[in-house]
Amino acid sequence: IGETTGYQNTGYTFWFVPAVMLLLGNSRVARLIGWLTVIVFVVLALPRGWARFAIVSIVLAASMAVTLRSGRRWPSPVLLAGLLLLASVLQIRGHADWSLSEVGQGLAANASQLPARNIEVLASSDTAMLASWYLWSYLDDNVTGYDYGLPAINYTLLGWIPSRFLPQKYFLIDWLRANQGPIPASAQRLLRGSKATLLGDFYGNGGVLAVIVLAALAGLALRKIDGMLRRDNPTLVQATGIAWLSMMWIIWGSTLTWALVRIGSMSLPVLLLWFFAPKQDSPPGNSRPVASVSQKAADGARSDWPTALLQASSENEAQVMKPSPSMRSWPWTK
Repeated sequence: IGETTGYQNTGYTFWFVPAVMLLLGNSRVARLIGWLTVIVFVVLALPRGWARFAIVSIVLAASMAVTLRSGRRWPSPVLLAGLLLLASVLQIRGHADWSLSEVGQGLAANASQLPARNIEVLASSDTAMLASWYLWSYLDDNVTGYDYGLPAINYTLLGWIPSRFLPQKYFLIDWLRANQGPIPASAQRLLRGSKATLLGDFYGNGGVLAVIVLAALAGLALRKIDGMLRRDNPTLVQATGIAWLSMMWIIWGSTLTWALVRIGSMSLPVLLLWFFAPKQDSPPGNSRPVASVSQKAADGARSDWPTALLQASSENEAQVMKPSPSMRSWPWTK
């Protein structure tokens, strides 16, 4: 109702983790509900011009979930082609809002323009990232100065509090803008809608040194997120990793502040699901002591001690490495 606010745009990402969990489930009914959730999300988000990133990301998350569950290395070529086509059409569409009845006609009109405007998809202000970085770095070095990560700190600490309760929550950003030099009008026109990539935003935090340090930290974070997709991890952990990775394409072209807001909003359903999930005091299999290799070997036939030793070692390893079912025991993931 009314204008779409920042909180409503952020709320789009609440769908991601529950939908991916359903798609990762072993039940056909759960997977069907997961696909229906994704379809309903796309249909309801299409009228909103500022929800383009969420539409592409949730389709990407669905393809990653299906690929992970099937054990394939790459998603279906048909799904990839459909995703690229959808992203291209939405790029041409821009941020214009539609009514729900105009969605079909608008998509068809934009798709018909794709052959004539294919260069625009790759060379618009949204994709000219290197040129934007050159201009932003010049402004950082000579006009505005560095922000030293103050916007990201301000959003992380206070951004989640509604302005109704804390109207001056962005006081660090306001102080920074008041003390920075003004950006010339000519540069503002060139930078409208531009993206300088995440590395460009790192440069604004403190120059080349900030790029080196923050890029290294971002690489470590991505490595940890990628590890969340291990097949022996609980479903909730896998779904969270897929949801975060599905946003990396837009985070790469955005800012650190935007990335923290999106990843943080995705984490809220995760905390709720974890809070209401059934808990175990200790994983089954570790509740009783594991016999040592030498003890099991001694119980075997002494005349065939090499076979007994190998058998005891394999049994011990299998018992220790047995994964905990954790969230996989939920009814809707069976």
